[in-house]
Amino acid sequence: MRFLHIAVSALLALFIVFVFLILPKRVDSMVLGNTDSKTVQLYDGGKLIGQWTTAGSIDMPHDGHGAYQFRDAATGHLIQVTGTVVITAW
Repeated sequence: MRFLHIAVSALLALFIVFVFLILPKRVDSMVLGNTDSKTVQLYDGGKLIGQWTTAGSIDMPHDGHGAYQFRDAATGHLIQVTGTVVITAW
């Protein structure tokens, strides 16, 4: 009976890890990777200092150290932002 209790506890712990660590990253990658337009806002000290509408997906390069890259719908330029970034998918 004790072994069953330990096995159930271990499965519950794995489920919690999946729900809180892996699933949110998967959802984020699905939202960022789709080609729907998104609004990207960049803040500094609580003030909005930049805002763009994307023309496609948003990438997070592995060596970007938390940077987001996207193509601006208005200009077609490749934009890279870091810092306090709010991405709104609509």
